[in-house]
Amino acid sequence: MLELKNISYFYKSQKDKMVLEQIPYQFENGKMYTALDERIREALMKEAERFSVPDDLKDKIMKKIEKQNN
Repeated sequence: MLELKNISYFYKSQKDKMVLEQIPYQFENGKMYTALDERIREALMKEAERFSVPDDLKDKIMKKIEKQNN
């Protein structure tokens, strides 16, 4: 298992704005992970809203996206 401790990150162009500060995280074996910028996450969520899927399925998808990004 991969574990991160005390991760901090800022954009080179905005060194005064911390994106991550002292964050711990444990990755689960067998899962795929990605890091998304807030604007990309919002765009993906908007795009997901355009699909014609049953509301209960859309709710499950949106909850999973939100859970993975929190």
